[in-house]
Amino acid sequence: MLKFFITTFGCQMNIYDSELMAGILQAYGYQQVFEPRDAGLIIINTCSVREHAEERAFANLWDLYHQAPKKAKKPVFCVAGCTAKKMGEEIFQKYPFVDLVVSPANVYDLPKLVNTFQKTRRKQLAIKNQTSYIKKNFPVIHANKIKALVTIMQGCNNYCAYCVVPYVRGAEISRPLKNIVAEVKGLAKKGYREVTLLGQNVNSYHDSKNDFTDLLKKISSLPGLLRVRFMTNHPKDMSGTLIKAIGQLDKVCGHVHLPLQSGSDRILKAMNRGYTASHFLGLVKALRRAKPDIAITTDIIVGFPGETKKDFQKTLALVKQAKFDASFVFKYSPRPGTSAAELADDVSATEKQRRLELVNLAQQKIARELSQNLIGKEVEVLVEDLATDGKNLFGKTTGYRTVIIDTSLAPGQRSTTNDQRLPLGQLIPVKITSAKNWTLYGKSAIRE
Repeated sequence: MLKFFITTFGCQMNIYDSELMAGILQAYGYQQVFEPRDAGLIIINTCSVREHAEERAFANLWDLYHQAPKKAKKPVFCVAGCTAKKMGEEIFQKYPFVDLVVSPANVYDLPKLVNTFQKTRRKQLAIKNQTSYIKKNFPVIHANKIKALVTIMQGCNNYCAYCVVPYVRGAEISRPLKNIVAEVKGLAKKGYREVTLLGQNVNSYHDSKNDFTDLLKKISSLPGLLRVRFMTNHPKDMSGTLIKAIGQLDKVCGHVHLPLQSGSDRILKAMNRGYTASHFLGLVKALRRAKPDIAITTDIIVGFPGETKKDFQKTLALVKQAKFDASFVFKYSPRPGTSAAELADDVSATEKQRRLELVNLAQQKIARELSQNLIGKEVEVLVEDLATDGKNLFGKTTGYRTVIIDTSLAPGQRSTTNDQRLPLGQLIPVKITSAKNWTLYGKSAIRE
């Protein structure tokens, strides 16, 4: 029996792809292990959205190769994910010990590719675009037993100037609604209490008959599920109908990740984002009208080619005005093949770092104030597991804040996840007693 090990870099889409690969391989009789030294197949699932993620993935690839037991027969090495699609055969040239290069659209063929390599010892390159598998449901091994990721579509049609995703994941294609519903029904029957619907741009989902709002309503009606999340959204596709549904559907969590990228209309146009700063702010206000306690998080890029100090000040001002619950801020790095890569990267590394730190400082102040406002209030938490201290619990609010729940165990007493007293997978009220930027602390407010 071939044993495999997977390590993942990148976004939640990559995490889902790794869970999908694990499911497909296990269905063929392979066994997943969690130490690379025990594996006969080592898979590095890569991300090419940012240069730093690529560098980390290949550094890890070298480490795994050098750590591999010096046996007569080395492990089979597979590079999967977005970088596999982008670099293709170049990976074999740079890393001669790699045996398989598999793009996201080809992971469904992974057992066949491994088998062919083992029989022929010929390197396998599988990076062709293919869409036939989108209409099928495949086994997925979810790492978490309470909440699960579910991909509803693949690819992207937006071609933002800085983004490589359309080139490595192809054009948008949506899974049939009935297939997604069947998958989520199966998860609910197995005891999963929360699903996150994933796509590069979920609010452009369309299966010819149904749009994303239709899908959201259908998933929210399924028995057994307690919560539904989704990401990522594109502001240009955030419709009034969808905003209304977010406000009305009880199971839909009060959290929307809405990437801003820049507060300057000039830079937004250069990025090919398709909206203005004022339109974005209008969406923020509409979401808060529909769901007053909603948490809104965002992505921001600083130092995009041509971004002046005035452009950056507009971004900083919008961050302060929008009062995001959290902002994920990145320094622009050119990605080969994108239209922005042809522009002069004219903002210095020092200035990019300065701008990143200014946004982070402003965001930390906002996040701290928002969290402090929750002290003394009751919030609903989906309990996920024991905290790292082994005695308290942790879970998430509907707005995705982490909550550490005091269980008031006696000194030295520890619980286990098998402890029947622990409300794992349950929604419980928690009274918040203290807070940090994004983490809350509280006690169960269940009344006996």
